[in-house]
Amino acid sequence: MGVEGKDKARDGAGADGVGANERAEGGAAGKGAGSPEAGVAGPPPAKDRDAAGGSGAAARQGHDTARAADHGTSPAPADEGAGITDPDALMDLYYEVSMEGVDLRRFLDRLDAGEWGPVAPEAVVDFLRQLEAVILSNVEVKAMEGPHYAGRRAEVVEETQREFEELVARYLDRL
Repeated sequence: MGVEGKDKARDGAGADGVGANERAEGGAAGKGAGSPEAGVAGPPPAKDRDAAGGSGAAARQGHDTARAADHGTSPAPADEGAGITDPDALMDLYYEVSMEGVDLRRFLDRLDAGEWGPVAPEAVVDFLRQLEAVILSNVEVKAMEGPHYAGRRAEVVEETQREFEELVARYLDRL
């Protein structure tokens, strides 16, 4: 397999150079969001993210408030040396940079390079699993929208799960 073929295989693109999620969506959704180089669909819009149990600021804020009420104090800040340890913070950061057209793999590369400081591998694993759940939920919604999407549902789910397992393994090795 040539370099181009390996790149396509790594990125989840088929022989036609189109990513699995793009095929399920019926075409590219724009740079970064389901693009062939992304290999993984971009995040859903904020309203979809919150409805799917995502990491909306309001939901997290309510969680922090409830935690403070339980303990009678405000939430303790994370240790400065620990860096990012909250998967919800990673989700918010990813949604922010994805709006600039950055795909998931590039986001993870930038995360690994320390662009946002140190990040706990456990937080990255949890973030990836949360993002996978949101994307798989979106695939299910698309499959209900019409038979042309439903016919590809199983294939897209399988490819998405495989891609995320590879990404999660990258961080599990660091634990």
